[in-house]
Amino acid sequence: MSKIKKIKFTVFAPVKSLSSGKKYEIEIKENANFIEALALLDKYVFEHPDESPFPIYEGYIHSFLQLFWDPRINEIYDDCAVQAYGPNKVFIPLREKIESSLHIVDDILLQVDYGC
Repeated sequence: MSKIKKIKFTVFAPVKSLSSGKKYEIEIKENANFIEALALLDKYVFEHPDESPFPIYEGYIHSFLQLFWDPRINEIYDDCAVQAYGPNKVFIPLREKIESSLHIVDDILLQVDYGC
């Protein structure tokens, strides 16, 4: 049986609602991967519209999955930074291991490159 854990996301993007960073805390299954966690974050903002920054970028982007993940190649977009940290602020390389379980991840910082 999978345990449930809380994970913190901080999201930055060059739009007014995310320019100073927006913090979220969601519950995930301990064995969830990054894509599953982003989907749960999208579910959270869909259920809490007052917490949602969407739509953004002239109405083209409607979810965090759409903003950060390229499903055609199963990778985080090149113009996005992903910093994941586990206990004692140990860095976890999610970009290289996108399918890895988040069982030791506590915090994820996501940022769209301001040069995009």
